[in-house]
Amino acid sequence: MIENDAYTPPARRSAVRGILFDLDGTLANTLDDIAAALAHGLESVHRPAARPDDVRRWIGDGLPELCKRAAPDLAGTDLDRLIAATRSYYARNTVVHTRLYPGIEPVLERLRSRGLRLGVLSNKPHELTVETVRRLGLEPRFDVVRGYVTEEEKKPSPRVALEIARQWNLRPEKILVIGDSATDFQTAQAAGMPVRIVEWGFRTPEELATAGIAQTLKCPDDIEAAASG
Repeated sequence: MIENDAYTPPARRSAVRGILFDLDGTLANTLDDIAAALAHGLESVHRPAARPDDVRRWIGDGLPELCKRAAPDLAGTDLDRLIAATRSYYARNTVVHTRLYPGIEPVLERLRSRGLRLGVLSNKPHELTVETVRRLGLEPRFDVVRGYVTEEEKKPSPRVALEIARQWNLRPEKILVIGDSATDFQTAQAAGMPVRIVEWGFRTPEELATAGIAQTLKCPDDIEAAASG
């Protein structure tokens, strides 16, 4: 359970000068392509494909963790084979069905026009994060794009978020985190950054409520109001 009193309400937040976005379930609906890659990986270890609703719940903590959740009894070389097959297929089919959520692109344009620094911080493997952003045509919108490299840096660790803050020469409280999960919420809390969680992502309202997340964004246009603080 995430404690709400650790969250800084927007009324007390200083003016935002940068925004860090999660990718999967926040900027883009990547579920079908991830599910297809996992199905291919599971087939390689003679397992049936997972249900899309299960894949949706498993997304958010990196590809190795996704594979572990899909086949919790696998270990060693069998688990390595599942991870490698899933990663290889996804690298070849990163943006087949993936689409930006409606309204995201114009919001990013308006935020850039206000002079805000924009970045992506994802638990998707780094090279696939960069490729997804590029294939979606978003590369010019972002100052930095970072994905999963090591377990130690993976969200909810604040390490990379704070590294980006230093790179931007901004105090953490000046950077707003936008995500769709408790992992994003916890990352922002650990980094000392304000945070907003979106309703249109991979977590249901019930899942967000269970995680103690009460204040959410209902549509992409709400991001601008959150950034105005």
